[in-house]
Amino acid sequence: MTLQDFLLELCTYLPIIPAAVFCFLPMRQHMKWQRRSVILTFLLLFAVLVPVGIGVNFLFHVDSNIIFSILMIIFFTGYNHLLTTRFSQNLNTFCLCGALMAFCSNFSRGFDAWLHPYTPADSFSLEASLFQCGCSFLLVLILAWPVAHYGSRLVHSLKADAPWYTMALVSCTFFLLNIVIIPHNYQVLYSYRVFIVFWQILVSLLFMLCFIYFVFYFVARTILANAENSRKLQLMNMQESLYQRQQQYMEQTAVLRHNFRQTVVTLQGLVKEQEYASLSSYLDEYMKTLPIKETSDFCHNYALNSLLNYYQQVAQNQQIHTHWKIQLPYKIPVGDVDLCTLVGNLLENVVKACNTVSDSLKYHDLSVTVENEKNLCIVSTNNFDGKVNKRNGQYLPVHRQGGSGIGLSSIEAISEKYHGFARFSHVDNEFFIDIMIPLWQDLPPLQ
Repeated sequence: MTLQDFLLELCTYLPIIPAAVFCFLPMRQHMKWQRRSVILTFLLLFAVLVPVGIGVNFLFHVDSNIIFSILMIIFFTGYNHLLTTRFSQNLNTFCLCGALMAFCSNFSRGFDAWLHPYTPADSFSLEASLFQCGCSFLLVLILAWPVAHYGSRLVHSLKADAPWYTMALVSCTFFLLNIVIIPHNYQVLYSYRVFIVFWQILVSLLFMLCFIYFVFYFVARTILANAENSRKLQLMNMQESLYQRQQQYMEQTAVLRHNFRQTVVTLQGLVKEQEYASLSSYLDEYMKTLPIKETSDFCHNYALNSLLNYYQQVAQNQQIHTHWKIQLPYKIPVGDVDLCTLVGNLLENVVKACNTVSDSLKYHDLSVTVENEKNLCIVSTNNFDGKVNKRNGQYLPVHRQGGSGIGLSSIEAISEKYHGFARFSHVDNEFFIDIMIPLWQDLPPLQ
């Protein structure tokens, strides 16, 4: 193998570089390491694995497609390890990148057929390799802003796995279509109008793939917006229910205040007549008519107070013993909707988890405090039946009434939105949720 052969083969692997840039664009806020460390790690892998792959190809005559496939598996493993996002999101981004690079590969084959119509299709020219590399960089450059801006927004907000796996399957379908239409003989392209049809099919498929992802983005954002509106509506309904109960309590106490003069006159008459037995009986009856306040004042945040009253009633109805310590100031830099969504998902998971316990006392301990005026700390402990389902470090629903699932993903997403974190763990029959959100940093919420 000469140096020229090595450089020619190296050019065919250069599109991996723009492909890596594309993969990290929507994930730039979800890297485990700093960007410089990620870049250095990728360049080190590229500098080691690509020459090894080229050497194996020349020494053992292994098909270059097999070597390329092995390299892609290694790169994806490292890519998935470097990110904090879900596996389904990483897989979809990687598959979409593979489909786009497959289009660039076929574009370069069409260019090679135009330059060298009589050469075999398996002998990729240097011009075609450079064209493929340039085409890959150009395509990534065109898609960089929408992928980085809109893609990262969708990655941050859409935590369900099913849509991402579905779109990964779509990308794989377009990747396979590109494999099917690879010209194995350049002479065939010059038969009738095959060459023009080849380019028309490629461009049409590329625009179709972009359009599908365009529709996917707006459909997903619409569904997420509707879910957000539903949460707001649910919160408003809880506030209305709390307001009605408080209004009813105020009306009852107003009636008692109005009738209190007659009560005092009656009590005074019984005392004067020394009818102490009748006085005691009258007081007992009067105590029964006093209204019982059905709402609790957990905190000064009216929206969160409504939510906590709602779930307190739910817990009482399902015989869950609660010990809640809520100490919040009037205002914190966390939106009411996000705060109520976070606490609401936490309490909903707690109620479901506690309901799996059948042979012992059901309980939930909750602490929501601001520590040192700097950090919002939420600590939750509840019991459950001890059955868990974990995949890739994520807690998944055990069954329909199980305790943990997509609500935990929402808790994690909201915590990260405000530059905090959420940790989930369990020991035997106890499940723990620890949330910390910094309140002292002058940072805007992530969009």
